Amino acid sequence: MKKAIWVYNLIYYFLFKWKIVVRNLFNSINPIAKYWNWNLERVEDTELKAKLNTMNTYSNPNDTMYNNLTIGGNQNSSSITMCGLLVLFLFGCANIIEGLLNKWFNFPINTGTTQILFIIVISVLLNYFLLLKDNKYLIYFKEFDKLSNYKKNRYGWMCFSLIVLSLLLVCVSFSFL
Repeated sequence: MKKAIWVYNLIYYFLFKWKIVVRNLFNSINPIAKYWNWNLERVEDTELKAKLNTMNTYSNPNDTMYNNLTIGGNQNSSSITMCGLLVLFLFGCANIIEGLLNKWFNFPINTGTTQILFIIVISVLLNYFLLLKDNKYLIYFKEFDKLSNYKKNRYGWMCFSLIVLSLLLVCVSFSFL
């Protein structure tokens, strides 16, 4: 169980890091961000420039409000993404179980909305207790930051493949229905 929690936090860690990279990539090609930076460079008043710089979310790729580990927008969007991935994984497993029960035992289960609501409640509770309660993920983040680049690269590809496999599980699970 401890290893499963470790892997769950590892996926969360890499989602957090990937969202930072994607946000910085889109901000680098965003024409509004480039225009904002160009106008900021033309300001000569240093006090005004400092005030504008603190308001500018595009010029600083390490924006503390977005990348804050405890209350930042990236933390919120990463936890919502983890919850969504867990919902999809559990939904795929439920579809496979439902299809196999129907095929082997002629035991039709037609739950529909109840099944989806039950899965969402389970995934929100798991996400809260495995990641967010008392900021447990911060302990794992410190551990993952100390890993070598080789291990980070290897674990990153492992997390990417687990995410893709969970999405494929949902697609394949519909063939069991």
